[in-house]
Amino acid sequence: VYYDSAIGVVSRFVKGVRDPIRRARWSKLLDTLNTELESVEKVASHIATFRAHPGSGTRASSTSADHGNHDHDVWPAPEPDYASHAHNRSRPSSQAPSWARGNAAKSSKPAAR
Repeated sequence: VYYDSAIGVVSRFVKGVRDPIRRARWSKLLDTLNTELESVEKVASHIATFRAHPGSGTRASSTSADHGNHDHDVWPAPEPDYASHAHNRSRPSSQAPSWARGNAAKSSKPAAR
């Protein structure tokens, strides 16, 4: 907002300057203000990407991930495998190792080394 109003004021002033040297200096200032405005807008749009809530699926502007330039060293979170967990819990006791079956009577002798 501030840059826009300053650029408008300087632009109107440049139109009224008759001296070519002064006009060139003010025109150079006007170009500098326009360049700086572009830089500020780029920074503001970049900052807006940080304000987006993670996981919301919305981004304020495009990022490098949108263009296929994502970091290949960062893997996505693994999918939970509920089926294998349920299978492991329902394993019959006959398949469990002897120490897990609770057969304390069989192991009355100490193991030979």
